[in-house]
Amino acid sequence: MRIGFLVIFFWVGAFSLIASSQSLCAAEPGGTLTIEIRGIKSVKGVLMIGIFDSEGNFKVKPHVFSPKVPVTKKPSHSVDIKGLPQGSYALIAYQDLDEDKELAFNKIGIPLEPVTFSKKPKVRWGPPTFDGCSFELSGENKKVSMKLFRVPLFTKM
Repeated sequence: MRIGFLVIFFWVGAFSLIASSQSLCAAEPGGTLTIEIRGIKSVKGVLMIGIFDSEGNFKVKPHVFSPKVPVTKKPSHSVDIKGLPQGSYALIAYQDLDEDKELAFNKIGIPLEPVTFSKKPKVRWGPPTFDGCSFELSGENKKVSMKLFRVPLFTKM
């Protein structure tokens, strides 16, 4: 058997560090990024969203970490991040089911909580890249819709 996604989220433990900061940076006036999260299967926990602005800080330290978004019975949840300067951004989000501000993993490093990325990158044998997740914020407003998924323990080739 081949174990898929074994190393996909080795770096997502960084969320435990960035979740504690949870402050929006004082960005110069810019556009509004509306982030919609879909695919919520259980009304439990909070949504944690990291916004990254370069390959250098991707998977390490987000440019902006959104406030916690409580999960309710709605089919999707949205958050507006205002004042983002124009540029390239990538998003990583997860549903923190136990509200401990950390993405939970099993013994071999596979996430136990639902996760999602902007632009639906291919994530098969390792973590996505900034280029695979990035999009341009070039106008005043941009909406990005993402669907949470659970990482399967085994994948088929």
